[in-house]
Amino acid sequence: MYVPLLLLLLLHLTPRTTACLTKGYCDRMIDCKTTRPNLNTSTTVGFHLLNDHPELWFNLNRATSILKQYGVGSNDWWDPHMSFLYLCCLTNEEIQDKVLPALSTVAWDPINVTYSKAVCTVAGNSIVLYADDSSQQRLLALAEKFERAIMATGVQVLVPRSKMGGFHVTIGTLYHDANHTNATRAAEEINAHIHQWTPKPITIDHFRFMKPFWFKLSAQ
Repeated sequence: MYVPLLLLLLLHLTPRTTACLTKGYCDRMIDCKTTRPNLNTSTTVGFHLLNDHPELWFNLNRATSILKQYGVGSNDWWDPHMSFLYLCCLTNEEIQDKVLPALSTVAWDPINVTYSKAVCTVAGNSIVLYADDSSQQRLLALAEKFERAIMATGVQVLVPRSKMGGFHVTIGTLYHDANHTNATRAAEEINAHIHQWTPKPITIDHFRFMKPFWFKLSAQ
């Protein structure tokens, strides 16, 4: 009789690391100095700002309040965004002269995105809001169209978007949580309190790229 109770107690107290996603992004998956030595390269990220969606902003604020109970960290609720396309280890000349013009040739329609749940990630020890499966598929299909256009210019896509972590909005990160125990529990509690992040899907009809380009790419 006591053995099952003891096992349940041990399971409850044992750090739970398997719930955290392990895939990362450019800085976690490739060393630019090794891959492209003697070149001045950087990572450029295409993103969509989400601060004009008050319901999402409100729920992200609720989520960060829960997250603070699990330790010290940082959060992005004040500037919510979804990173879409990560361009790893490219030179400014490649991005300016080849990549951005190529992206402008890709025709695409607005994409409706639904966010489903908070998950923790090993990369950066972050808690992120993941898009649901069907939204992930639509976004990835578009990202792959952009990647094919980039490769047609002769520029390599060193880490395809399909090999990286999924499409998400970062809620926040936790410091001093090596086993990801607090991150796992924070994600679980956030999901227990927030079941619907927006009353309807969010339409993604453009992306912007980080400086020095500040290039806007719109659906066409």
